[in-house]
Amino acid sequence: MTAADTSASRVSPTLPALGKVGETPSMAAPAANAASVSPASCRHQICDPRTTLLTLIVINVLAFGSVPPEIVALSATLAAVLLATQTLGKSFWIFLAVAFGCIALYVGLPLLVGGWFAAIIVTIAYWTSRLAITFGLFGFLFLSTRVGALIAALSALRLPRALIVPLAVMLRFIPTAMDELKAIMNAMRLRGVVSGPTDMLVHPVRMAEYTVLPLLASVTRIADELSASALLRGLGLPNRPTSIVRLRVRWTDVVILAAVAAIVALHVIGWTVLG
Repeated sequence: MTAADTSASRVSPTLPALGKVGETPSMAAPAANAASVSPASCRHQICDPRTTLLTLIVINVLAFGSVPPEIVALSATLAAVLLATQTLGKSFWIFLAVAFGCIALYVGLPLLVGGWFAAIIVTIAYWTSRLAITFGLFGFLFLSTRVGALIAALSALRLPRALIVPLAVMLRFIPTAMDELKAIMNAMRLRGVVSGPTDMLVHPVRMAEYTVLPLLASVTRIADELSASALLRGLGLPNRPTSIVRLRVRWTDVVILAAVAAIVALHVIGWTVLG
């Protein structure tokens, strides 16, 4: 079995239909439009994308700064609540276990044991808890924000097009690339190439051949298709495009911003429980 066989055997996730050259999106066939509907287009947006971006920036600055464990725990709690509004699947429980498990580990382990080995574990848990908060908030961004809403929000902020277009493409690229990776792994399991997670450690070279090479080929194709889709939607024009997305402040925006402001205020006044 070669990498090309693995790539050819998997079923690729459906990407938005672009239609024929010179054809507008409304002229595309109804069947193609129906086939282009993906989970990414059915996202449950609970707040304005600008609120999500502000929360992402502020909480990450706090988490990676010199803050007490209580602030980190509150930041992880906020990220968990936001992520729970989008999914209660496996990824959510993994986030809870990693974030709060690492916080408990780097707070409680020094109280129980000492030595250089414990110091290494505490250091790893310290930074892993911060990274888990970042991944949790990015997961909320990817699951809750539509590409059109993100473009409209960033355009309303008068940000340069050189920043808007890459962020919009990234919002579609990363979930699609993850779907491609899952399809490759499923194809290898069906062919009996992978028997379990331990194969990644036992046969790293073979797994790299069967996984990385098809993924690189798929990523290249995805990037080309997303670039063509962006150009078809007029993102390369010098003028700012109009948008049918109506941005408005909801009560959820007020609640999220109030929670972020409360966490920042507690950090400023030096609030702590452990002392």
